[in-house]
Amino acid sequence: ALEPNNAHVIAGVVDIAHRVGNTEMAIRHLQHALELIPGDRTLRRYLAVDLGNIRKYDDALALFEPLINEEPGDHLARIARVQMLQERGTMQEALPDTTALLALQPDDKVYQYYHQLAQGQVPPHVPVELTTRMFDDMAKVYDKHMVRNLSYRLPKQVADQLLEIFPTRRFNLLDLGCGTGLVGVYLGPIEGAIIGVDLSQPMLEQAAKHNIYTKFYQTNVLDALSETPAAHYEAITCTDVLIYVGDLTPVIPNALRILKPGGTFIFSCEAAAEDEADLVLRSPSNRYAHKASAVERLCREAGFDEVVVEALPALRMEGGQPLPGFLVTAHKPLNA
Repeated sequence: ALEPNNAHVIAGVVDIAHRVGNTEMAIRHLQHALELIPGDRTLRRYLAVDLGNIRKYDDALALFEPLINEEPGDHLARIARVQMLQERGTMQEALPDTTALLALQPDDKVYQYYHQLAQGQVPPHVPVELTTRMFDDMAKVYDKHMVRNLSYRLPKQVADQLLEIFPTRRFNLLDLGCGTGLVGVYLGPIEGAIIGVDLSQPMLEQAAKHNIYTKFYQTNVLDALSETPAAHYEAITCTDVLIYVGDLTPVIPNALRILKPGGTFIFSCEAAAEDEADLVLRSPSNRYAHKASAVERLCREAGFDEVVVEALPALRMEGGQPLPGFLVTAHKPLNA
């Protein structure tokens, strides 16, 4: 109010608006800033992204087009337009951008991922770079958001199931994608080690506050599985994680390998319908859904002798509606 034309003040207001999620406020001040500094590329890009975030796609595209035409090598503008087109549900229109991005950086896994999507393909995995930042930002509010707002009860269900399998609490557990440690919280202390694995350091910091876990490793699920010695754990859990991993071909056999004979692997998936493909990448959530029958088949082919698939009408709420999924409990033979 005191300095309406001070660019530094406006920049601060825009930053605050973004931090609190008030996109409309950010847009108003970005538009005003562009009246003061016409043609500023950074302001125009921020405005285009924000317009896309409130689904004013035509207005956003009208800003992106000249930005990229003026500077074809502007990878920030191109990747922002790609992500907006994915959100819009017209990913095929992003092919010129993903092609240009790969020409700039052929080895970039994020660009490769979006290029596959633009070609109508289903990438086997979401690059860790896309998920790590999201969970870093969510760490401090994750428990409240998931448990209170989205009715996320799966960690308690899994913990209760582990205690039924191991009533003496004597077992070693590998909690893949442990996040803020909800499985450990509901499980409580055991007579064994609980090892937490997660991509996000802020998530692990939240999990450490519970003083339940023995040790943490900051790495992704696939690397954790491939680098763990054989016959090392009595139990492995992986709740609400494989939706970001995708292809389970390297997951399930490795889980069998690192379980001790008689061990148990408990994991969840979002459900794809039986008339869909075995692996489906949902848009715009950017999460994978798996077909239950295909996952059960993978478990049995890997060598699990008992595989129980429990349909879950609601993994959690999403958009006010229950999100269907399933929970798999796979048992390794005693003689394996």
